[in-house]
Amino acid sequence: FYQSGDLFKSKKRNLKKFYEVLNSTDFKNYLFMLTGVKAFGGINCSGFVYYDTNYLLPHDDRLETRKLAYIIYLSKGFTKKDGGTLDFFKNNKIVKSIIPRYNSLVLFKVEVGKTIHQVSEVKSNKQRMTIAGWFNDK
Repeated sequence: FYQSGDLFKSKKRNLKKFYEVLNSTDFKNYLFMLTGVKAFGGINCSGFVYYDTNYLLPHDDRLETRKLAYIIYLSKGFTKKDGGTLDFFKNNKIVKSIIPRYNSLVLFKVEVGKTIHQVSEVKSNKQRMTIAGWFNDK
């Protein structure tokens, strides 16, 4: 898959503004109200594109400062048969799969060894595009 640099460094005005909204105190307060997760430090924010046969193996996003992960889906028309699902595991079994739905936001708490997840293989010529990253506590 392909990953952009952090959008904080983008020279594109609309991407910079989007980053500023995500990193704003108001938005972080809203997320805290929704999730109960205290993540008022800086954010990481990058663009990702997965093409046919691309995937991401199971992992837990572990880094000391990461508290809340987010994914914003930007591709239209994905179905389960296209692959590219966000899959969550428990005891080495998939317990939840999320199909990438255009203009939707997925949030999940980052817990070492608990929030094991993957991006399943993309099985079509569609591009799975997202903006994703983490809200940190420092």
